[in-house]
Amino acid sequence: MGLSPPGCLPTFLQRLALPDCDTGCGARTLYPEPAVTDSTDTSPADATPTTDTRPPINAAWLTRMRTLKPEFLTTLFTVFLEDEPKRITALGDAVCRVDLDTVRYLAHSIKGAAATLGMERLCEAARDLEHAAKDGQAEALAEQYTKVLGEMEAVFEVMRGEPEL
Repeated sequence: MGLSPPGCLPTFLQRLALPDCDTGCGARTLYPEPAVTDSTDTSPADATPTTDTRPPINAAWLTRMRTLKPEFLTTLFTVFLEDEPKRITALGDAVCRVDLDTVRYLAHSIKGAAATLGMERLCEAARDLEHAAKDGQAEALAEQYTKVLGEMEAVFEVMRGEPEL
């Protein structure tokens, strides 16, 4: 599965007005433009599709937080939506440079945030990327980064659906 260069920001990060965005990368987006259907388009998707049937955010955790601590949930999601695009951008740059220490550190940070917020699939994808970096598996970084991007996209989709945000 191909991956656009990690230094080339996915559209969802570009729309957050982060600097040095290359809009020509064709990356998948969390804020998609209206779809144009063309059966001749054979360009590969950037994020690996998942066959995991679990929701992006643990349903029991999300229901409990909506019921018991709705304001806190809003705060958690707001902070996540502010912080994680910066972290995923830095992670992509580190993957591009094959900076194993930085990849490991940032993947670990994403893993912790995901675990705190009931994002089991994202947590696992970040853990796998962290382990690849820790084990010196430079050839696996792009694939694992792609998985993290795909799971981050799914999480952002759920968060954007929250009425308080």
